[in-house]
Amino acid sequence: MRRTNTKRGLFLGLLFEQAKARYPDTPVELDRGLEVWPERGQRLTYAELAELVEDAAARLTTAGIRQDDRVAVYKNENFDIVLLACALSRIGALPVMLSPTLDGDTVAMLLERLNRPHLISDPNRLARLADAPLEHITSSVLLAAGRRNNLPILADFPAAPRPEPVYMSPDQPAIITHTSGTTGLPKMVVQTAKTVWWRFRPQSL
Repeated sequence: MRRTNTKRGLFLGLLFEQAKARYPDTPVELDRGLEVWPERGQRLTYAELAELVEDAAARLTTAGIRQDDRVAVYKNENFDIVLLACALSRIGALPVMLSPTLDGDTVAMLLERLNRPHLISDPNRLARLADAPLEHITSSVLLAAGRRNNLPILADFPAAPRPEPVYMSPDQPAIITHTSGTTGLPKMVVQTAKTVWWRFRPQSL
């Protein structure tokens, strides 16, 4: 796919790769270890974070996630949520970020509205979805970490070959978030690389 001018948008799939190119050894101190990569500890660099995004992108690909797939991420609050979103974006999938604070009934309704997305979760959050017909409202369920009901785990999939990043148009959907839901069911909010850039721009000045 033709490479897009990244100056026109903030491309999540390239975020840590670009940080690695400019500041590879800059330390990043996490308040707790990554659940997807617990062996990596709490002190990493931009170069190491970029490597983890590539690692996850490869495993997601071998797990069957493809370009343009919608993938809901509903897991325990941890910095690895950011890395998973970037990895999904890197392979051209559309990350749908569901707050870890949402209850199971709300998440089930949002999954139905997404028309059978893939779901990345963990045992604690799946326990909230115990009454939801996941086999009917999702295309697949993948555990980011932990074990539950013999479900596949991201770490079980090969991390090779490493896929090349997919370059999307800055006007294509890049990530889906949602409103707070204070007045009812949370509403989905679609962001493009261009709109993400303009939300980030005032903070960078």
